[in-house]
Amino acid sequence: MSGEPSHGQAGGADDAPLTVAGELEALPETASLLVIGAHALAGRDCDSLPADAGVADLDGLGVYDLGLVLELAAADETLLGRLRDLHTRRLLVAGEAARRFEPRRMLALGFERHPSPDADGGAYLYDRDSFNREREWNSPENWANPENFDKYRW
Repeated sequence: MSGEPSHGQAGGADDAPLTVAGELEALPETASLLVIGAHALAGRDCDSLPADAGVADLDGLGVYDLGLVLELAAADETLLGRLRDLHTRRLLVAGEAARRFEPRRMLALGFERHPSPDADGGAYLYDRDSFNREREWNSPENWANPENFDKYRW
């Protein structure tokens, strides 16, 4: 998706602050948006689910360019995992929802932590396009040690 902000891989303290307003501003008008925990965002057409939404409420939803999780009734990692894997290209957990989750658990789910004025402890972002960056060791040339074929028996 073009026009989206670039965020550092490490999610460290020297990253630019991550805000809901900034994400919405960078989102093209034609992009699809799913919001959980807020009824509507000013001037933005979006689909929304209530703060007490569960995994069953996601059935039948398509794939959205951006998902915003602003409020949740409970810390539901299963819901975040399903949103991350099946329903959003970028998923931002901010505001009240970000406070519900332990930072270690969010990092374990693949989210990057960013400073944010929307949440005391920061906001969490999962971006499908930048999550699994290329690594030299993670390439077909290095998987099976082809130079050792017919030399050693495993």
